[in-house]
Amino acid sequence: MAGSPQKTVTKHLSDPSKPLRPILTSLNGDNSWLMSFPRPEGDRAATGQLDAILLGFFYSDHLHPETLKTFPPEIPVIVTAPGAAIIEPWNHFKTIKIINNFDHSATAWNSPDLHPGDPVPSWFTPLMILGESELNFVFAIIWSHTVNGEEVHEAILDSPHGVQLDAKPLEAFLASEPKTKKLAMLYGLKESHTGGIQTCYGAKGGLGPHRKVGGVEHWVSTHSSELKYTGILMRLVWTTDTPRTIEWALKKKKKEHPDEELSGPPNLIKMPNGGSTVLTC
Repeated sequence: MAGSPQKTVTKHLSDPSKPLRPILTSLNGDNSWLMSFPRPEGDRAATGQLDAILLGFFYSDHLHPETLKTFPPEIPVIVTAPGAAIIEPWNHFKTIKIINNFDHSATAWNSPDLHPGDPVPSWFTPLMILGESELNFVFAIIWSHTVNGEEVHEAILDSPHGVQLDAKPLEAFLASEPKTKKLAMLYGLKESHTGGIQTCYGAKGGLGPHRKVGGVEHWVSTHSSELKYTGILMRLVWTTDTPRTIEWALKKKKKEHPDEELSGPPNLIKMPNGGSTVLTC
């Protein structure tokens, strides 16, 4: 359940017997997030908090110069290679690290050549899992930590536009070692079309990946705001949004596959602008 940041964090920290967990806070009611991860105790004692800007996509609406330049140049930026090519000429940020693509031939997600490198800590691994089109990708964030002396790897899968089920890099990631627990899926509910081609797969399209990854603890609705497109270009390319719900998607799936046994509804979290939620497991 999403609540105000202050209440959510206060409640989470009020019981010292419970382990610290990641916290998601919506920054714009769409697909900008403040992600707070607990750091290993030794790291906290040595260096305190660690801030970074994480950019999982490179279209202009994700890399707004006037917005990003309000951040101090000292904050590291972790970004895809196409995004880095756009940001570097600004000569603003001093440290730019690359989010690497997870190839369909890869077998281990924690290979040193896939990690962005220092100052990104080893317990935090961002990966780009490409689909068949630029829009339809999965941005994976893997948080590694220790529970009762055993190393655990929890993954947040961010796919705001949706992804094809048969995408080879996704299949390779799900089969890769070491195994990851799927903590959360940030996935849009609305469907979008441009020129008659579906670009956002929405709630119905999310049921397949949800099942394919073995279910997730939290399905966080992201990039689901219904937009009104204006101007000559947007009208010419005929871009439209159609709002959808999980309930609608489940009924549609049942109607199309009456003999297929569907699991219960996912644990869907709708985040208001400025709202926070703790990603428990």
